[in-house]
Amino acid sequence: MTKIKENQDTLKSKRALLDLPSVTSAKLLESHNSSVTTAWGVNWGEDYIARDILQNFRDANKEDINGIEVNVKKDLVCVKGNGLFNLRRLFYVGSEKGEGDIGQYGEGFKAAMVSMFKKGVTHPVSISGDRAVVIRVGDEIDDTNLCPLVYDFFKVNKHEGTLFTFNTNNPDMKNAFTFGMRHFWYDKNPLMGREIFSHNDFAVFESTDDNGYVFYNGIKRADIKKIPIVINVGKKYAAIEKKINADRDRNSFDGKLQDRLFGIFAQSGIPHYTKDACYYEILKLAKPLWENGGGHPLLQAIGKNMYGIDKLVKTKTLFSDKYFAESQARYIFLEHKEWYEEYPRIRQTEKKFEESGKIKLPAYFACFGVQSIGNEIHSKKVKIEKDIENQETRVPNPKEQEAIDFLLKGMNDLSPSFASLYKDVYNINYKIVTSEEILGQLKEKRGYWDKVVYLNTSLFSKSFGEIFAILLHELCHVFGGDGRRSFSDILTYLLRMAIEERQAMDKYATQWKDYQLIQSG
Repeated sequence: MTKIKENQDTLKSKRALLDLPSVTSAKLLESHNSSVTTAWGVNWGEDYIARDILQNFRDANKEDINGIEVNVKKDLVCVKGNGLFNLRRLFYVGSEKGEGDIGQYGEGFKAAMVSMFKKGVTHPVSISGDRAVVIRVGDEIDDTNLCPLVYDFFKVNKHEGTLFTFNTNNPDMKNAFTFGMRHFWYDKNPLMGREIFSHNDFAVFESTDDNGYVFYNGIKRADIKKIPIVINVGKKYAAIEKKINADRDRNSFDGKLQDRLFGIFAQSGIPHYTKDACYYEILKLAKPLWENGGGHPLLQAIGKNMYGIDKLVKTKTLFSDKYFAESQARYIFLEHKEWYEEYPRIRQTEKKFEESGKIKLPAYFACFGVQSIGNEIHSKKVKIEKDIENQETRVPNPKEQEAIDFLLKGMNDLSPSFASLYKDVYNINYKIVTSEEILGQLKEKRGYWDKVVYLNTSLFSKSFGEIFAILLHELCHVFGGDGRRSFSDILTYLLRMAIEERQAMDKYATQWKDYQLIQSG
């Protein structure tokens, strides 16, 4: 760069400097046309502009981020930092920024300047120590329709630290810089209120305004509308990094990426030993949203990843009986068949609720213990089944237990290894059922690895072959349900053993007559 004399354009730059209260002297050193022009296709919004400018201050003041000041007074925007910065870096492309910094290739500041000029800003000023640069739009280059950005470099009276300032009457621009350093995670970020909890690599705070925010890798990447909660993610996650590896400007997360991050938070960011208290805090802060029937992807992610509704004692106190959660198959306990059978009744009841003035919440609120017609139907069914089971089943009486012991002895002779499983591993319980209908219901709802064997009382008057076959069949269900490979394999094995050991089984068949008489007598 060569020294030049002042002209009308550089005098305007000088005047922009001398209009600042802190500048008492300014001497033009050099002026240079850059290769960047106003025809560049970038046109950032005010938030992007503010964030990139402030990133330069963050990079230059990494040891003193709290010392960065942003002041907006009338139409003057001023950013100050204690660290010094080589202003020539603002001219050249290329930088030494780390992977956590915005605009790794030094293009960010140029894009911010072009975008500012397109929004009516003129002569933005940067000062560091005793050097200053004023950027302006130069004259059109002949036959190109291109107007370059011109950098006017000055020597000024010495300043402590670095200053960036400009004038604007654009309210969005002023608001963006007022929000300013809130874009970055640091100890004294004004968005942070009281700490709610921290776990693993997550820290959760109450927000100081009506909305919430998510910080990832030190930068605000998502807004949480109408839930005043701040989430800081202090660790990189592969599922997120894979999606943003080409995102050098650190844009805000789109819907899918935001949902993925909320899912990671719901799975890993909430301490399991205090889930009830944590859910309570989050839902309490979200009350202005859900008290009118609204929902949010963050709450949905938590609902999807939550287990143990019965343990949410404190959380449930947030919801009075004026709320109910819409029933959806995904968020209730009804089985697939029951859902379709009960669907008309569920929707009819929900309609009556709304007509009576109750507020319908999104379906996932059922996971927080909010009243749900589908879950109420399920609970009633479970209670009825439990009552039936308690009334219609009993433990074996002494004679029946004696007969069961005899059958188990036969099973031991048939296959000692098979019998030892039930003696030493599975600890099977036996219950006697007096109703064939109830027996069918109990078997139908039996799960895999069920350790209760139900026997109809009438079996004890049947032949040895019949009761022994049924007992073996029921015991095989420990390994799976009818039709499963594990079930059929063990049953086939027992059939083979029964054939091979038929002489021993004949002995038991003969002796069973004594037990058969006992049971029928």
